[in-house]
Order: sequence, then structure tokens, then C-alpha cells
Amino acid sequence: MQDIAEEDAELIRSMLETHIKYTDSPKAKAILEGGFDAFKKIMPIELCVRSESSDECVQKV
Repeated sequence: MQDIAEEDAELIRSMLETHIKYTDSPKAKAILEGGFDAFKKIMPIELCVRSESSDECVQKV
């Protein structure tokens, strides 16, 4: 589990904006206004090990 990258944040922001455009969702608006500090990127360990150092990949929950 790791913080999301800026490119991931941009993708999420774009998807939320599109969702809001079509649904006027108050939940999507709240998420968009609140930022993405609480968002975490979760991926299989095998993929993470290939792209990051092992210490950054594994986090005890």
C-alpha cells in the first residue's frame, strides 16, 4: 500500500468530474473537494516489487 502518484490523482479527478457532470453526485463532489490524501494505491506484491524497492512495497497493516 502506498500513496497515489500524481498521474493517478489526475485520473481519479477526471473520472470524478465526469461522474459529477452526468449525475450531480454529492458524494463525488465531497471526494473531489476533500482531496486525495486518504487515498492509497494497492497492488499485488509481485507488481510492486518489479516497479519499486522492496522496502517501499510492503507495509504492515
